[in-house]
Amino acid sequence: MTMLLVVLLTAFLVCSIVHIGYENIILPLLLKKYKYKLFALRDHLRILQIKYKDSDQKPVFDCLQNTINNTLAFAPSIDGFLLLKFRGEYKKNKELRDAIEKNIDLFNRCSISEIHSIREEMSNIFRAIFISNSGSLIFYILPIFFLLFIIDKISEWTYKSMFMPEGEMGKVAPSCQ
Repeated sequence: MTMLLVVLLTAFLVCSIVHIGYENIILPLLLKKYKYKLFALRDHLRILQIKYKDSDQKPVFDCLQNTINNTLAFAPSIDGFLLLKFRGEYKKNKELRDAIEKNIDLFNRCSISEIHSIREEMSNIFRAIFISNSGSLIFYILPIFFLLFIIDKISEWTYKSMFMPEGEMGKVAPSCQ
């Protein structure tokens, strides 16, 4: 039992060190990369807005720019907890649901293909930010799944070993006879 405790504590210590490295070195670099991509998208959007200045799509441009700006501002906070908060707010706030549906409809009616490309790229970046911000949890979840897998295998083999035919146990564990 003591050995198992030492292994578990060592595993969690290693996970903690990896977590600190991820949160303080890798994640900031990833977020910076995604922010640069968002800046480039916003610049492209502004160029399109100038190109289509006479169209009736100004609300679409404004909405997409607002979306990019919000993602830039809240990038470090975009994780599972934020999405759970959003889900709760979305369910209870009819005005929010209506505004979101209005914006979605606005995009769906937009005839400028470049806008749809920017929205798709924006969506991909948002997902990448979400995964990156949630990535450090994997260092804690994987050891637990590994431990559960090991326990399952031990249970399976202890169960099977109980039903060994007479005399076979001596072949596997001769020192016990």
